[in-house]
Amino acid sequence: MSFVPFILVLLAAAPQGATAEAKPVAGSVVYECDFGATVDRNYDGWPDGWTRRHGPGFHDFLKIGIAEDKQDSARGRALVFAMNGGSAEIASPKIAITPSFSYVLEGECRLTDLMHDDARISLAFLNAKGEPLQSQSTSLSSRESSGEWRSFRLGPFIPNQLSTAASIALQVAPRGMRQDLRGQATFRQLRLQRLPRMTVKTKSPLNIFTAKDEVEVQCEIAGIPHSQTTLRFELHDHDGRSLATHSQQLTTGQDAVARAAWQPPLPGFGLYQVQVCWQGQETEKIERVTNIAVLRPALLRKTGEFGWTLPAGEKPLENGPMAALLAQAGVHWAKYPVTFTAADAGAADRIALFAEKLSLQGIEMVGVLDHPPARGAEPIAIVLGDADAWKPWVDPILTRLSLKVRWWQLGSDQDTSLVGDPRLAEKMQEVKTHLERFGQQVKLGASWHYLSPPPASEVPLAMQSYTSDPQLTPPELTAYLSRTASPNKSPVPQRWVSLDPLSKSQYSLNTRAHDLAARMLAAKVAGADGIFLSRPFSSETGLMQDDGTPGKLFLPWRTTAAAITGSEYLGQLPLPGGSMNYLFARDGQAVMAVWNDKPTVETMYFGEELRQIDLWGRETTPPTAAEASHPQQRLSVSTLPTFVTGLNENIARFKLAAQFEGSHVDSIFTREQTLYLRLKNFFPQGISGEVSLAAPAGWKRDTQGTHFRLAPGEEVRLPISIQLMAEASSGSQPLRLDFSLSADRNYRFDVHRTLQLGLADVALEMTSRLREDGLLEVTQQLTNLTNKPLSFQCVLFVPERRRETRQLLASPNVQTPLLFLLEDGESLLGQKLILSAEELGGGRVLNNSFTAER
Repeated sequence: MSFVPFILVLLAAAPQGATAEAKPVAGSVVYECDFGATVDRNYDGWPDGWTRRHGPGFHDFLKIGIAEDKQDSARGRALVFAMNGGSAEIASPKIAITPSFSYVLEGECRLTDLMHDDARISLAFLNAKGEPLQSQSTSLSSRESSGEWRSFRLGPFIPNQLSTAASIALQVAPRGMRQDLRGQATFRQLRLQRLPRMTVKTKSPLNIFTAKDEVEVQCEIAGIPHSQTTLRFELHDHDGRSLATHSQQLTTGQDAVARAAWQPPLPGFGLYQVQVCWQGQETEKIERVTNIAVLRPALLRKTGEFGWTLPAGEKPLENGPMAALLAQAGVHWAKYPVTFTAADAGAADRIALFAEKLSLQGIEMVGVLDHPPARGAEPIAIVLGDADAWKPWVDPILTRLSLKVRWWQLGSDQDTSLVGDPRLAEKMQEVKTHLERFGQQVKLGASWHYLSPPPASEVPLAMQSYTSDPQLTPPELTAYLSRTASPNKSPVPQRWVSLDPLSKSQYSLNTRAHDLAARMLAAKVAGADGIFLSRPFSSETGLMQDDGTPGKLFLPWRTTAAAITGSEYLGQLPLPGGSMNYLFARDGQAVMAVWNDKPTVETMYFGEELRQIDLWGRETTPPTAAEASHPQQRLSVSTLPTFVTGLNENIARFKLAAQFEGSHVDSIFTREQTLYLRLKNFFPQGISGEVSLAAPAGWKRDTQGTHFRLAPGEEVRLPISIQLMAEASSGSQPLRLDFSLSADRNYRFDVHRTLQLGLADVALEMTSRLREDGLLEVTQQLTNLTNKPLSFQCVLFVPERRRETRQLLASPNVQTPLLFLLEDGESLLGQKLILSAEELGGGRVLNNSFTAER
């Protein structure tokens, strides 16, 4: 059984946004059960038409029946479960319904003297054959019970269009291993009501569009009690900001259905929410919210790393729309459970058709062999230990799918039972040999632990799918994947990773979006061959809503995947503002993913046709820095990753390769030093150019620039002369290299680098504070990182005052403080102080300038 495709409304959600004064719309009762005389006409203590569940764990000796409520005799009779270990469940007779309406179930429950058992109330919608299509439930915990009556309410729910009946189930069961041997669960006043039904949909079954002008929101309301009422639409962006509203008077048609439509004024690409509110007489309200995604057009590439795992197959969609959705999501892989029997020809045909539709979209299906239908959810390692069980299971699958599926994963993404199996090589070889009897080469894979060593070379695994619980952070993901890489480039299984977004109920949208994009980038940077989302259809932790419409993380996934799939990771480019970034190359262009811990503006030359795209697909053009001496852009960087496109790949590679030899400059003053800069030509033709150094204050450099000429692929080592003045500060020094380059055309751009001026084995820090007695306390902290003592003469230069001189002996591997006390400290606040520490007997000098602070 499956849900009807394209349920275009929010299913298991109560109306959102109603105020405290709003009241539910009056409905009609379609079934009521107070467990009185009307439901026990033969006086046998059993509700007429109700059936009891039998089977393992559901004990028949556990007493269930209608009885007078001794604790509350004024309220009449109730249904009582007298617990004595195990579980019990009864179900109501079929209740005829009409799927044009929504339904709500209400009632009361009391749990008395129960410690380990909970009550569970379920409402199922059935088709004409009595088969369940949907089921919703709620639980009442005995841990929260005080022995008093507690009301419960399920819904309103909108049934599947094939629903013809509903059924209520009441269950009492242990929440864990321990069971109650005494105590009671009592139910009464069950009432199933039919309410007006509101459906909100668009012309796209997926609510996904590539043009904003195509979006029209359609609303239908059936069963409203008033002929003329008001409908209000409101458009929100992904952050919940209101963008537009529209109100419309409704008139119910002859078919008792009121209809309305609205074309929201969407500002551009992005994820939007449309809230539809029906306003009846007085304070009656019904509300629905639907998500709409407007996608930036993206070229579907032939190959890529990103994929989705579909644990429920195509559900909640059909195979055609699911294949189209995967293509729109920027994925090239789809893991699919392919368990079926030889007698289930319909399932085999459906899966084969889905594989063909995926192939037409450039998506490769990975068949997941989880467990035989008759074995239950056993670990795959146990299943493969019984050849008499797994061979008859896989034979019909391979007979039908061997020409369409090349990759096969043994076990689900969470099943790592094959790790450490002493018979792994034997089992894998047996499986591979058996599967290849069907004429096609088979590529086997299995789920794996990050910390577990890779399989031995004789194990025929073509893929390892790494999983973790809890999810790894981006740095952890990079570190663990780096451990699994082959150091000698020998053939190893492909490395796939499974990701899950953070929970919607525990984290903000920005935190979830940043985390998802950062982990996708980390996996790509670490060289993962496949990057999968393990549960994409989940309103809580997925990209899509439970009903198949886009969730708020769909666009961050899609934007990230579209930007970097099939690309080559180049490296990180030092930016003047220190923003984190990754550079990727594809088809002659480079793209940069960039973000910062705090909002900042990066000013440098990035490219000629620069575009910046945020995680929701919204595009901006960074402005030109008018004050710059050569072409530069001002790139606004936030805490969320954005993607900068339009970068020239050859220039990007040139920038990354432009590196100084060494990371330190000796603190030797008034004497010429030579820095060596390495360059490489990545253009297909020869280039010539000039580079000049824009250095910090206190550096004297050659203002004429240094010329170079390079053939394709040639590298050069350029000398650049500098001279340090006495006022040059020690420590990390930002440098800018200005290039003028002639290749296929003329380019002017800058490259930013950092060099450490001073002693590599000595660190110097300065702090100040104004004391209560008016003295300014200046503290010098000098850290000696060597294994021998060092001596320094330290001189503090104070504006318009006599210099202060101290000698310092720094012990090995110790931080040594030095204190200066300056009179009239108030007058020095905000002024620049300079400290010079000259190594005695070494000739090296550390300079440090700082501003006096309170």
